[in-house]
Amino acid sequence: MLGRSIVLALTTTSLAAGAVYTSDWIRVWGPDAGDAALTDMAIPHDKLRILGHSYADVASAINGVVIQQSYDGTNVSHTFAFSALALTNETWNVMVFNKHVRISYTNGAVAQTAFTLVARLVEEI
Repeated sequence: MLGRSIVLALTTTSLAAGAVYTSDWIRVWGPDAGDAALTDMAIPHDKLRILGHSYADVASAINGVVIQQSYDGTNVSHTFAFSALALTNETWNVMVFNKHVRISYTNGAVAQTAFTLVARLVEEI
């Protein structure tokens, strides 16, 4: 069952051929985390997940959808990556291992005319 959530990444801006969307690093747990509504509850990080969805009319680059995690918001320690197919609703569910996360999407060799990417930090209850 899922509890509260906050948006980590959201875009509907189509990408040019080979272009990249990258969210900011967002601190998702620990002191000074980005959203008090979740972090004031002192939710253990093993109860947090990153749920995401993407759709594009053309395929991503190979392993173009990337969910990165970092202990310090600079050095990547965990990466989950996959290739998104054209005209397909792609979804992902990734366990949170570290304090900071960011999402990136690298478009393939053809410009998009339709694109949606949404990622949320979700409390697992």
